[in-house]
Amino acid sequence: MHDFRHTHASVLANAGINIQEIARRLGHSRIEMTWNTYCHLYPREEEKAIAVLNRVDNFFKLLLYLLLKPTRFLHDLFKINRK
Repeated sequence: MHDFRHTHASVLANAGINIQEIARRLGHSRIEMTWNTYCHLYPREEEKAIAVLNRVDNFFKLLLYLLLKPTRFLHDLFKINRK
């Protein structure tokens, strides 16, 4: 039975299901119990968080560039499309 529960949790975690939902499905009364048991299934969470924040940072840099230098942006865009 334990192996089935662990497999169930592993499949859900690898599919990106939130740890709270996994805890609910396993019948854990506290999310800490689930996290302490299955945290090894989330080794890349830090990498994913950094990637998301980098995309947000790049978006705001582009937005700032557009607001501060719209003519330069259009010039650069035109050069790229002419090649």
